[in-house]
Amino acid sequence: MPVPRSHIKFNMKLVESCWAEIDAGKDKRKIIIGCIYKHPTFNLEQFCNQLDNIIKTLNPNRHEIYIFSDINIDFLKYNHHSQTEEFLDMLFANSILLIITKPTRITDHTATLIDHIYTNSVQNLTAGILTIVITDHLPIFCIVKTQPPRNNDNNRRYYRDYSEFDNQCFIDDVKSIDWHSILDPDKSK
Repeated sequence: MPVPRSHIKFNMKLVESCWAEIDAGKDKRKIIIGCIYKHPTFNLEQFCNQLDNIIKTLNPNRHEIYIFSDINIDFLKYNHHSQTEEFLDMLFANSILLIITKPTRITDHTATLIDHIYTNSVQNLTAGILTIVITDHLPIFCIVKTQPPRNNDNNRRYYRDYSEFDNQCFIDDVKSIDWHSILDPDKSK
């Protein structure tokens, strides 16, 4: 079960983030997931410094880190914009890799890579860009194959097994209910 990590935050306006921790099991590193939005006008150097501090606090050697972001930094300008280069260098220095590498916002005149996923763990990972138009940004995704921790008797998980579900039986059961007595409490008196 994800546990919110509300103590992880940016101390700045125009930047929003939300963080959670997932227990990956007794012998595995914990997983930290962060979602970040940075307004296009916010100071990139300040943002980079605070994210650097957050990543160092999370200790990439002890935790698997996945950061999903819309931070309005165009990584396609890596070779032409010194602040973008410095930002990516900061990620690389913390052993954090960018896993979305193609444009995520495409117009008639431009193509930019401003929606990102970063991680320090690329094993068992599938990520990409969905080529459907929901907004002016293409959706990005990341799937991590991992085994949930084994449960002991005190932390037993319950679930419903629908493998033998009979649709017609369900429909017959619903039809057999006297809905008038449920929907009109006066009739049930």
